[in-house]
Amino acid sequence: MLKARRAETSAKQEATLARQTTRFLVDLFAVSDPDESTGETITAREVLDRGAERIAQDLADQPLTQAELMNTIGDIYRKLGLYDRAIPILEKALRTRRKLLGARDPALPASLTSLATLYWTIGRYADAEPLYREVLEVQEARLGPDHLDVSKCLNNLAYHYESQGQYARAEPLYLRSQAIREKALGQEHPRVALGLHNLGMLYGDMGRTDVAQNYYERALAILDKVREPSHADYAPTLHNLATIYVEKGRPEDGERLHLRAESIWVRTLGPEHSQIGVSRKARGDAFMKLGRYDQAESLYSQSRLIAERALGPDHRNVAWALGGLGDVSRAQGRLSEAETHFRRALAIVEKALGPEHPGLASPLEGLASIRVDRGDYDGARPFLDRALRIRTTARGAEDPGLLPDLDEYARVLRKLGEEREAEGLESRAASIRRKSGKAATDPEDPRS
Repeated sequence: MLKARRAETSAKQEATLARQTTRFLVDLFAVSDPDESTGETITAREVLDRGAERIAQDLADQPLTQAELMNTIGDIYRKLGLYDRAIPILEKALRTRRKLLGARDPALPASLTSLATLYWTIGRYADAEPLYREVLEVQEARLGPDHLDVSKCLNNLAYHYESQGQYARAEPLYLRSQAIREKALGQEHPRVALGLHNLGMLYGDMGRTDVAQNYYERALAILDKVREPSHADYAPTLHNLATIYVEKGRPEDGERLHLRAESIWVRTLGPEHSQIGVSRKARGDAFMKLGRYDQAESLYSQSRLIAERALGPDHRNVAWALGGLGDVSRAQGRLSEAETHFRRALAIVEKALGPEHPGLASPLEGLASIRVDRGDYDGARPFLDRALRIRTTARGAEDPGLLPDLDEYARVLRKLGEEREAEGLESRAASIRRKSGKAATDPEDPRS
């Protein structure tokens, strides 16, 4: 009897909340009705801004309705890249729900996820992780370990760990998430394709490009069956498969897929969204492989500008664009300029992601290459040593992705007369090649 009364009370509360929310939204969007707006033209952004103001003013005495709408509008601000507007709204929504709702209320996970995702997007990783962990615990307790919503939480936490270079922590979470999806949804569902994409992303970051390519192509095969060719779900997988093609020496194919992905993102997100900056950086990499340095530099510059406007000057996306600019400057013999770019990129990544993140290896290698170009082999050594150590920690001691680092470091050591150390690295590289079937370093590798 008591349970029945509680269920009845909960149902009444939810119905009241739904009515209040609907009434508010109807009133809000009436401003875009020509019969109501007296000829005034109003943009979607202005509707959002007015909505945020009215939520704060008109719903102060209805805190749960206020929190519901704040979370919705905060999520929209985040997706539009308006992060400064989203932060206070999503933080207040979570505070209200924590205060008024129990730990098992279904509204709490939505607020936890929204704010965690925002924190992650703007680079506040230490703030994001406990929220991702909390929402996973809440959902497992509410729904059981095999629910699809738990799969989403596992995926989010795995993605957070992956972005921090903690691949060993990310892998089992991704695999568990994917197993739940395939069991619940079958083999040909968009969420299954998304899970395959995420596994491809992880293995790509780990340097296992063949495995990553297989996952991306499986994901695209599913999307080809269940989505229209211009659907937004295609863009991330097209983008990441394009990156694999560029890494494998197929830059023309990579640029073709990058352009298709970017056209989808521009249409769905707008030309100034941070994701467009990510796309421009990747396209710049393709042009670098083709030796078309002017086009690469233009794209890297666009990427940097978009990232700085959307995310601020100290975000990791800015660092990736600076790394590309450093590569272009070095390729064209502008060594002082290249060093400035690499040093700035290194400082940003260290501040944003910590002193052992895999993303540090690239600017370290860039700084080492400049020393080598100048004949300063002793100056190159500490950069190469640190880069190799970071990559080894992230990928394992026998990963083929270490070969360019091992080869370059061995060459530098021989220039310094450190024959025994050089032989040790060469022996290690030879062992990796035997086990993996990899050939010697591509002579066009920029570090060779």
